[in-house]
Amino acid sequence: YLQFSSPQWVRTLANGLTWILCGILTGFVGGVIVGGIYGYLGASGSGGAFHEWVLHLVIDLLSIISIVGYWLVAPPDPGKPAAQSLSARQLARWALLIPYFIGWIITGLVASGANGVVEVLQVFSSILWTIGFFALFVYFRRIALRIPDLSLASQTRVVMWGLGLSMALSVVFTIGTLIFTGSSSPATGTGPAVSGTLIPICVIGAACLVFGVWSLLLLIRYQRALKIAAKEARATWAREL
Repeated sequence: YLQFSSPQWVRTLANGLTWILCGILTGFVGGVIVGGIYGYLGASGSGGAFHEWVLHLVIDLLSIISIVGYWLVAPPDPGKPAAQSLSARQLARWALLIPYFIGWIITGLVASGANGVVEVLQVFSSILWTIGFFALFVYFRRIALRIPDLSLASQTRVVMWGLGLSMALSVVFTIGTLIFTGSSSPATGTGPAVSGTLIPICVIGAACLVFGVWSLLLLIRYQRALKIAAKEARATWAREL
């Protein structure tokens, strides 16, 4: 159980979740602002490759907060031997970190107009994000069992599969759209093939929204539970000393 684990390790998990939650909030506010600016530039006809590059740069900079959180929330447990194979913790760390650096590459390519390469990299990043979030919730569920909180563990399992499958289907439809229309955006295509995908895309989008909000609520619960667990671990270690 976490109350018998290293207090510093448990506190690092709680701090990581704080960074993630701050990153989500900052990303939401920043996304609204960036989206508004992008929409204004497009409507006024003053948008261009440079403006798009600046907006991508802002998004990359805002993402630093969440990336720090994802790295902090999955450190190796000092009370356990090193894993001999790739664990969910390690997979979550790297699968969520690599897309961040890919994002910087995409930012560098935007100004050059290499749209084809950008779309391929975006799809690859989406695949890694899907794997990373699924692995993260596998890891979180194990943490919940060590809190212990069976209700939290049960809900984490549901979100793990719900969000994972929704994100995976979203990636599949994006790849299909790229193949059949030549663009990652269905709105740029025409004909029955495109209109026929609108309903499943809306369903998948709704599922991603529902499970996304649910996952946010779970992250808040994890942060609170881990803060309490860190205090209990510190008290347990103090008694042993």
